[in-house]
Amino acid sequence: MRQWGSEGVGQWGSEAVGLRVHLPMRPAPSRPLFSTSLHFSPSPLLSFRCYDPPVTRISGAALFAVVAWGASFVATRFALEAFTPFALVALRLTLGVVLLLAVARWQGHRAVPGRGVAGVTVLLGLIVAAHLLIQAIGLGHTTAMNTAWIISFIPVVIAIGARLFLGQRLPALAWAGVAIASLGVLLVTAQEPPDFAHARLGDLLQLGSCFTWAAYTLLAVRPLQRWGSLAMTAGPMAVAAAVLSILEGEDLVTRSAAAGEYLVAGLTAAGLDVVGGRGLLVGLELGRDSRIFASECRGRGLLVYPATESAILLGPPRIIDEAEMDEIVTRLAAATGGTQH
Repeated sequence: MRQWGSEGVGQWGSEAVGLRVHLPMRPAPSRPLFSTSLHFSPSPLLSFRCYDPPVTRISGAALFAVVAWGASFVATRFALEAFTPFALVALRLTLGVVLLLAVARWQGHRAVPGRGVAGVTVLLGLIVAAHLLIQAIGLGHTTAMNTAWIISFIPVVIAIGARLFLGQRLPALAWAGVAIASLGVLLVTAQEPPDFAHARLGDLLQLGSCFTWAAYTLLAVRPLQRWGSLAMTAGPMAVAAAVLSILEGEDLVTRSAAAGEYLVAGLTAAGLDVVGGRGLLVGLELGRDSRIFASECRGRGLLVYPATESAILLGPPRIIDEAEMDEIVTRLAAATGGTQH
């Protein structure tokens, strides 16, 4: 959303693309242009007020951003054949930081946020790292087309989050849009692509990334206003790149793959129906209601995630050892009532 500041420029405050657009100063009107005026709560971290002038022409920059955004899923899908998810995301973020620093230097803008928002910068960086990593891993299980359609659900999640946490009122027409978008995601994920045996897992991860980006957007509103989009995009991206580079250096992918093979072997030996997965993300077919089963597992001190109506997803931490994986197998076997056939 555009915010009209006292420096004579309009700034894209809540966009996370790392761009600042300079526009001629215009005074905000004394009354809103639309009857559905925006109202925000006085939260010190999230509250803000903004003015959106009517759109009279298509923005070439916005159109370019949309095209680049859509093409990134296809490029990522191909790049995953040569890079691990950690290495790929770390490389993307590093290149982004270098580009933003160059733009900031060229425009004479601040490229690093102040110490007062160091904690928020680190938090946003961790969210960005998780968001892009989830997307990259999800792309290994589903198509770029499914990913693009599901990620298009992000504005809906942001709108609902703004209503819940910022106090922004949504008119009836906006709620109708939310319903239509939700139906669209259901239709996209209802059909599994023929070339991806475990597309549901990938689709579920992409849907989860909608919520991580919504969290980033809502938390970044206030810092973006204070320090500008360049600084508050480059800072978190640098944090995310550093974290993922360290994780890649620890060779977590290889270690996770080895641990996953051990876990799958144990589950198979126990007669459980393993339906696929990657590393320590393992899917199990139950032949019963997955939500009820997940609730029963929580009572046994075991956390599993419903993936479909009759399948669950295991996602133990990467620091798990073999004894703990044996315990998971034992508890799952007990929860399923013994060996499955």
